[in-house]
Amino acid sequence: MKPAAESDLELQELISWVISSISHELRTPLTTILSSAELLECYQDRWSDEQKIQYLQQIKISSLAIRAILDSEDFSANLQKLADQILEPERVYQLCQILRKNHE
Repeated sequence: MKPAAESDLELQELISWVISSISHELRTPLTTILSSAELLECYQDRWSDEQKIQYLQQIKISSLAIRAILDSEDFSANLQKLADQILEPERVYQLCQILRKNHE
């Protein structure tokens, strides 16, 4: 059995990794989707069908990139590992405290 401090540190590191991974890995494709959609909305009357298709393709490619990230084995394994640790009853309070500190 691991000491509580070591176990707490591992949980904090895992939570930090999950949050930073999600933020980092999803930010670029989400930004591309949002900006492409906004451009289509603003310029739909001025753009040719070819230009519109180009931006729709960017949305599709970025959406597929997000799906690939979410479907990756590493991502799923780490989320499962995090869920397993969080579901330990004594961890729920700790997790709430960590998340509250991260939000403040």
